[in-house]
Amino acid sequence: REYTDVVKREQTDAVKKEHTDMANVQNHRLEQAANRERSARDKEREERYRQRVKDERRKKEKEERNRKDRERDERREREKREEKETEKMRHDEKDKKVNNESKSNKERSTGTPSSDPYRRPPGGVAEAAAFSDYMRVLAAGH
Repeated sequence: REYTDVVKREQTDAVKKEHTDMANVQNHRLEQAANRERSARDKEREERYRQRVKDERRKKEKEERNRKDRERDERREREKREEKETEKMRHDEKDKKVNNESKSNKERSTGTPSSDPYRRPPGGVAEAAAFSDYMRVLAAGH
């Protein structure tokens, strides 16, 4: 009977050991699977982080390009406006100069004898009347 008890005990121990070994193998496999899942999650997290950083960098670069484009367009508009204002001022000055020249030319050419002292006959009104009487006497033959 002892022999059978020993054999049974050995068999039981072997089964227990086998179960323990199988449990260890199963635990090992579960740990490996958990590690693989953890590693995959970590990789996904890192990839999402990299993608977010890349997207943010692209967004900033795009905003910077847009800002520079806007500033360039504003500068061009301002320069165009200033050029128009400068051209208008030149044109106005030219018109003003031409108007002033034509006014002074008009004044010179349309001056009346009474207003221009150099074009008046010498002497006053009395002298002119006396001269007029003298010419009549000469014409009458006296």
